[in-house]
Amino acid sequence: MEESTIKKRNGSIENKLQRAVAGTGLLIALFLFLLVFAEVVVTGYMIRDDVAIRTGATVQKTEDVLAELDQETAENYANVCADFISEHFEDVHKQVQSVVAYMALNPSPAQVRTKLSNLPEFNPDVPGALTMYVVPERGRVISTRSVAEDNAMDVAALHETRWYRRAVARNQPYHWSNKVKGVLSESEKVVCSAPYYDRYNRFAGVVVGAIEMSSIPAIVAQADHIDRIAMVLFDRKDRLMYATSSSEEADFAASLLGLDDFATEGDHSYALRKMTETGWTLCVVQDRTKQNGLTGSIRTDLRDYFGELQDDVRLRLLWGAGQCLALLLIGAWIMRMVAHRLAVGMARPIVRMTEQAEQIGGGDLSIKVDVETDDEIGRLGEAFNKMTEELRSRIEHIRTISSEKEHMSTERSLVRQIQWNMLPNVFPAFPERKDFDVYASLLPTDEGGGSFYDFFFIDAKTFCIAVGEASGTGILATMFAIVAKTNIKSYAQQGFAPDRILAETNNQLAYGNDEGITAHIFVGIINLSTGEAEYAYGGEAPVQWKHSGEAAAALPGKAGVTLGNMENVPYTKYRVRLSQGDLLFAHTKDTAECTDAHGNIYTAEYLYEKWGECAAKEYRLTQLVEALNEDIRDYTKDTERKEDVTMLMFRYWG
Repeated sequence: MEESTIKKRNGSIENKLQRAVAGTGLLIALFLFLLVFAEVVVTGYMIRDDVAIRTGATVQKTEDVLAELDQETAENYANVCADFISEHFEDVHKQVQSVVAYMALNPSPAQVRTKLSNLPEFNPDVPGALTMYVVPERGRVISTRSVAEDNAMDVAALHETRWYRRAVARNQPYHWSNKVKGVLSESEKVVCSAPYYDRYNRFAGVVVGAIEMSSIPAIVAQADHIDRIAMVLFDRKDRLMYATSSSEEADFAASLLGLDDFATEGDHSYALRKMTETGWTLCVVQDRTKQNGLTGSIRTDLRDYFGELQDDVRLRLLWGAGQCLALLLIGAWIMRMVAHRLAVGMARPIVRMTEQAEQIGGGDLSIKVDVETDDEIGRLGEAFNKMTEELRSRIEHIRTISSEKEHMSTERSLVRQIQWNMLPNVFPAFPERKDFDVYASLLPTDEGGGSFYDFFFIDAKTFCIAVGEASGTGILATMFAIVAKTNIKSYAQQGFAPDRILAETNNQLAYGNDEGITAHIFVGIINLSTGEAEYAYGGEAPVQWKHSGEAAAALPGKAGVTLGNMENVPYTKYRVRLSQGDLLFAHTKDTAECTDAHGNIYTAEYLYEKWGECAAKEYRLTQLVEALNEDIRDYTKDTERKEDVTMLMFRYWG
């Protein structure tokens, strides 16, 4: 019995020792495992954070390199285009000078025509690229065109052109004009002109080399890789001459003049260069949609690649932790060192690949990852090398991408604001006056037009009214209208009669009017004491006159010459006497030419009929004008109105 008890006690102690040893061993093994596992995890996070930082830096450097390459490509295009166009223009002026020297030999017309047709720059396949003219002081024109076309040329009209007069007055070897309109073809072109002299050194005429603006793309297309770009061309005064791009792009290019040689806006890049031959400015516009897409694709590929790299690191670290646990059963400290070395060994090729990726992000695309393993790291290295090769090919592709057209809306709001600010728009305008009443309104188009109205006192008893519209829309038409309105008011306040006001204003508008904008204007001056009204018409500016209690009729007078065509044009002054209650209704011609959704015109007849109905019901001018405006809005509600609606009503009370 005692022996059995001792065995039990001995067995119990043995078990405790076994459990103690086993527990201690397990605790030591667990401690060592946790220590090694913590080392592996910390090392993994450090590597992950380092890879993440290097990934962001690599992506950013790659994007910077792509942006620099994009700018370099755009500037190279601009340089090539500017140099190519300048060389063509320089060749043209040399041909003009060669013809000038030839004319001093007093050749026959047939010899001159043969000379012109054999000029090196004359290309029948691109007829607009160069058309040569010899415009004599006396005689017929000789050109590279047919004899019939030469005979149709009006020599007297050519003598009146600005380029001819400048060639005569300046006596320079040659001169490049800004954009002009052809006398025969009416096409837009630029002209290189030079005077020539006979054998006695007497002025005999002008030699002209003309290049049509529409042929510039064909001229540029003769250069390599310059067949799909958009161009904007400005003259020496920074005025728009020609554009193959949209108006928004042309306006943005104009905003860069004198400020930046390169800029980006949305999906487009703009590169500006000065042309040495003519002093003009060329802007090359490129569509960056594909570049942006390519940049985004490269950014995504890089992030995907480094994401896969981080996942691979994470998996390898977890695998290392498992190996460390197995090795801990054999030797804790040996396993820890082996695990640590293993983690470092696995991270070394990743760090090396990251450093090489930084070199690629810095612009050196010739770097190749030298990972000599056949595992996942090796495959990632191969994938990285393949991606680098694709990146090189895509960057090369960026240098050959060209641009296409689009449109903007900033100019529209600016034009409408300028148009509204130039008008008197506070009503009632003169509440203290009981001898007359006046009201006017203007409903602008979305694009903004050149319509305007004005009314003002010349003195206490003399009142002036004016209504007009410039041709076209946009900022040029609006500025043309502002100049017209300002000159009318200035000359009226100097005491000029209506016919002279129009004549002086026309001279101001016609001088230097290279854009060919014209204006239709009515000006009237009313003596508020006597009711006597003097007025004049410049172009078609319809005005209705309604006696109190009688039907309305057109105010007597004929339409004069539209303003802005030519200088020193006379205008006719007319005179009527207004009676108490008489009403004048002036409006622009476009007001009656609004169309509905089916293209039907509103017509002046319907406008006057509606006016007569409203005048029979309404007493106040405000209600009369707004009733007509509302009727026009209803008529054009289903379509986009392209005409300004401008009206002015004046009632004389005496």
